Amino acid sequence: MKILVLLFLFLSINSFGQTALNENFKKSTIKIGEVRFEMFKGTIPVKINHSDSSSPFLALPVHIIKSPSKAPAEPIVWMAGGPGQSNLKDLPSKEFLTDHDFILIGYRGVDGPIQLKSKKLGKSMKGLHHKMLSDESLDNLGLQMKQYYDELIKQGIDINNFTILDVIDDFEDVRKQLGYSKINILSGSYGTRVALLYSYRYPDAIKRSLMVGINPPGHFVWWPENTARIIKTYDSIYKTQSTAGDIPIEESIRLAFAKMPRRWSFFRLDADKIKAASFVLLFEKKNAIMVFDAYRKAALKKDYSGLYLMQLASDYILPRVFVYGDLVCKAVSADFDPNINYRQILRPDSNALGAPLSMLYWGSSASWPMKMIDEEYRKPRMSFTETLMISGNLDNTNPAKIATEELLPYLPNGKQVILKDMAHVGDLMWLQRGAFIHMALKYFDEGLVDTSLFKYDPISFTPQKSYNKMAKVYYPVVFIMSLLK
Repeated sequence: MKILVLLFLFLSINSFGQTALNENFKKSTIKIGEVRFEMFKGTIPVKINHSDSSSPFLALPVHIIKSPSKAPAEPIVWMAGGPGQSNLKDLPSKEFLTDHDFILIGYRGVDGPIQLKSKKLGKSMKGLHHKMLSDESLDNLGLQMKQYYDELIKQGIDINNFTILDVIDDFEDVRKQLGYSKINILSGSYGTRVALLYSYRYPDAIKRSLMVGINPPGHFVWWPENTARIIKTYDSIYKTQSTAGDIPIEESIRLAFAKMPRRWSFFRLDADKIKAASFVLLFEKKNAIMVFDAYRKAALKKDYSGLYLMQLASDYILPRVFVYGDLVCKAVSADFDPNINYRQILRPDSNALGAPLSMLYWGSSASWPMKMIDEEYRKPRMSFTETLMISGNLDNTNPAKIATEELLPYLPNGKQVILKDMAHVGDLMWLQRGAFIHMALKYFDEGLVDTSLFKYDPISFTPQKSYNKMAKVYYPVVFIMSLLK
């Protein structure tokens, strides 16, 4: 009997995360904090078409950071934001590794041998004639999308093999090949959609799921009314701190656009790009304060230097931060509705912030000829996976209210925490990192929701830095970047 028990323990330990650590993986060490951990980097073969038994394979990159524990608990699998961003760049804090391996699995279409990149698409995202969201600009982007699709066909790449469900099947194949019986999932933003659909598709593979900045089905489309609601929330706080002569944030935005000159200094202003940059910067509250400061100075002092700096950032960052072909594949196949006229619904009031990135992406997406994923994955449905959702009441991209009303009723074993005066993933996971780690590990290890280490972080509308000042101090750099963009 003793021999049988020892044999069982041996097999259990060695089947837990060891199977695929073969010649395809290279062992190294990585320093996290002041501690070194073993790390394995390699590839695991997955079918390009999971439903075709004769499909060729894709060498999917996988990174495994090993816990020093001799008997670690279920690993933590990370699912990053996007879509269109890598899933291999985020390293865990050392505390996560005390009793868990940490797994980074590449997103097909971004990581690995097939990357859906296109310089022409990136360039066309900047728009034409300093009007990024005009019909002419969106038509041009749509044309470039169609031409890129034709190029992929010539390369033998079927975009219908690059949906969220393909990513999920990749993750499941990797889990099996690594020999993990169950996993914990830590996800952010777009990654929460991957995690949710994974729970629909492979519920028995998950122990617990922690989702940060939740994106329920249907919400790759951002709506202008959500932006307006978040700005009103900021305004309600701002009114308690404002002094004589100040105007509400919402009014300063409207005045800045209504009075916007043709140029700042030598540079042509593009209201659409300024709105796009503003929308992205609202993802974190410290950046949001700087955005509001720039609008206030434009509205009250006619100083558009800060807004131009944001516009310049839009030119450099938006085409580069996403692998655009992948973004479109994942979003369109999951949430596109052919019965919606996205341009008509999403085109913002000319003096309002709106949801400009939605207009950019969805105003041109009808040109992308892609099949939709199965309907059962395009709407919320019952999931019995133990799930903890973390939201911020200032999140303009994935508002807490949507997760509360549309997703929580379908999670019998789900809970939601809404952190006051916090925005998207950057705030929720990093502003009070120790508190987040404590909460995450308590949940993964014990199933408890413990937010006791979070402290209320009030908003100060006096920015630590000023976009206006940065534009002037670094004017030579701004000038050169404007010429090179």
